Amino acid sequence: MGCLSYGSAAYLWWMKISAHRVHALTGHQAAVYTVSKGTLRDTIITAGSDKNIVEWDLHGIKPPRVIAHSAGVVYSLLALQNEPILLIGNNQGGIHVVDLAQKAEVKYLLAHTIGVFDLLEIPSKNEFLASGADGNLTVWSTENFHCKHELKISSLKVRKMALSPDESKLALACSDQKIRILNTENFEIIKTIDGHEDAVNAVAFSPDSLYLISGTKDAHLQVRSATDYELIHNIPAHNYAIYSIAFNASGTLMATASRDKTIKIWSAGSFEVLHRFDATKNEGHKNSVNAIYWCPSTDLLASVSDDQSVMLWDVKSA
Repeated sequence: MGCLSYGSAAYLWWMKISAHRVHALTGHQAAVYTVSKGTLRDTIITAGSDKNIVEWDLHGIKPPRVIAHSAGVVYSLLALQNEPILLIGNNQGGIHVVDLAQKAEVKYLLAHTIGVFDLLEIPSKNEFLASGADGNLTVWSTENFHCKHELKISSLKVRKMALSPDESKLALACSDQKIRILNTENFEIIKTIDGHEDAVNAVAFSPDSLYLISGTKDAHLQVRSATDYELIHNIPAHNYAIYSIAFNASGTLMATASRDKTIKIWSAGSFEVLHRFDATKNEGHKNSVNAIYWCPSTDLLASVSDDQSVMLWDVKSA
């Protein structure tokens, strides 16, 4: 319990992968903090300090398109699944609601008193959630954009959120070194997880519902059971803070992004490192990697960085 274990040689042989950079997309004029699925198939949306919200074609054929411009620095993005709506969370605590069909902002939500770090949709409930630097969680209707709940979660920041595959549980990564698990029926806290020795920056449920993964400011990655939350692995994964965790569509691979300028690809079964993207060996990012998103339609991994670039990586089983 709590120790890193290794898969057999035979198992690792089957998990060998091919990995290379496909595109390095440039156009942002400052650090890029967030990446989301796009409004069209095979697109992504990125934003950050230059306040431009940009949509990119994953095949590199169409030129980038500036969808909108925010009044504040953009920390989070969310394209709703069934509506042509883009939500933009800024450093001032607000959320821009942009109707992409009308090409206009239709609402501005006063969600938090300071930065909105993450946005997440619960499609089955017609709700979306916002977490912020004020330690609050807000729950909103996607039908009329009214606030349904406002909950004080922590005295410090709530950095990231993760929804379980069955949409019944919500995990919150908090700067007070805790992970809080809420049910999504009434958003009561059902479990508070201690164990990290520094701020928790990232959290994710594995697609097979077996694991809860968390990453911290002290660069550790923890793997827990998603049922009883017992610690399975505590891995010194990076040299500096872990900022983002993502799984591929099949759930066989996991990626982590870090302030140490690297992206690591892991086996989602053994939690072995299979590949490392960096600036020296494979034209990786030159500064902190702030967010990653694994695109289900193309299986490309997208990453954004303080170096102002957006990179696309092709990662496949060999």
